[in-house]
Amino acid sequence: MVISSLAQVHALLAELSEERALVRAWMLTGVELYLSATEACGWSDEEYEDWLAAMLQEQLLSP
Repeated sequence: MVISSLAQVHALLAELSEERALVRAWMLTGVELYLSATEACGWSDEEYEDWLAAMLQEQLLSP
């Protein structure tokens, strides 16, 4: 739903299809990545949230 809304207002990177954006968001927000960062790497929830926000912006949104 969020990706569709972003696509409708042309907020996604120009080279990204809606489907590709959805896959990127799915990969970045998976529980496995969260657990790797917080449990295996020792990141705090805040560090993970900051990193995730930056990655989602970089990987999905047009400048």
